Parts: sequence; structure tokens; C-alpha cells
Amino acid sequence: GKNIYWATYDRAESTKLTLAVWDLDATMGGNWSTSNYHPTTVSPTRAINFPHGIFKRICHPSSIFWNQSRERYLELRNGILSTDSLINRYTAAVKEIKDCGAMYREQVRWTHDSDLAGRQLKIEEVELPYVKNWIKTRMEFLDNTRFGAPIKGDVNGDRMVDIADINAIIDTVLTGEGWISYPNADVNGDGMVDVVDINAVINIMFEATQPAE
Repeated sequence: GKNIYWATYDRAESTKLTLAVWDLDATMGGNWSTSNYHPTTVSPTRAINFPHGIFKRICHPSSIFWNQSRERYLELRNGILSTDSLINRYTAAVKEIKDCGAMYREQVRWTHDSDLAGRQLKIEEVELPYVKNWIKTRMEFLDNTRFGAPIKGDVNGDRMVDIADINAIIDTVLTGEGWISYPNADVNGDGMVDVVDINAVINIMFEATQPAE
């Protein structure tokens, strides 16, 4: 892909490959561009739209792998994907590039450059706090939306209960492939996908429109 290549950290220690990237404006730091494209693209509350087939097959709530993916995500959130762990590792990486002199060289090279819209590059003072806040906000967003607790009646996995879920159940009944396309189609949990599940979704939608007592 563009601006990316395969690399090994130390071939004498391990031949394991990793992805090395560069040209990181608006990727690992603040919005350095004056265009409106970058803030939208890197927003920590931007929804995942699943453009890639393999990612959709594994992580989309309509996938048969969804429960396993969610369980693994929640497991890792208590470890290497915890907010503190992510921030600490990023902070350690910034310290490493500072200690070796790379941070100073980068700041001298890119300050006032057009890629930064003429701004001064301040990694420790500006970029690091930005990234820390981005990580915190992003993980909270994922916890509460994409990997949040399942919503009863949300058959198609869009975190809403609406007519689209009824259509998903109808598709399931007509094609007979409900457990592949929509594993959450059995809304009432009786082991079958049928008109009873449609009624269950309608009831959930109706209850949601009723004023609280």
C-alpha cells in the first residue's frame, strides 16, 4: 500500500514481520492539514464502516464470529488494549525517539512545512497530549458502540432496532440462511427464525416509542 512497507525490528533476534509506515500527518498525531478531510477521517468517534470483507466477516455484529470477536476484544481491554496500556506504550515510544535524538531532528525538519500547514511541530507539548486524549476517546467510543453489549432486536448489527431488522428477518426466512447472514435473527430465543421474531422486533420498537412512566 501507499506509504507502508514490511520490516523486521532486528533480524538477528526475530524474523517476524511488522508494518512500518511513514508520512503520518493526521495518522499518529494532531491535524496537521488545513483541509477538511483529515479531521473527519481521524475523528476518534468515527464509526467503522467495514470496507474490507475479511474485517466485516470477523467483526461485524451480523457475523457468525461476532460473539467470539467481542469476547476477545473485552478480554484484551483488560490487558494490552486497556487505555492505560495503550497510552503508556505510546508515551514510551515518544520517549525512545526523544532519547535517540530523532524527535529533535523531526521537529527541525517539519516545523513550518506545508505538510503541517506552516505550524510548529511540538511532539511532547502538543502531539503527545493529543494522542493520549484520542486513544481515551476512541476506546470509550468502541466500548459503547461497536463492541458494546448486544442490543435485543438489533438483527443486522447497526446498533439500532428498526424496520431494517424486520427486513433482515424476512430475508432470513426466505433464504433459510439466517445463522450465516444474521445470527441474531432469533430474537425471541426459541431456536427458530420466523414471524414470531418479526413480532418481537415490532414490540421492541413499540416499547421504545412509549413515554417513560
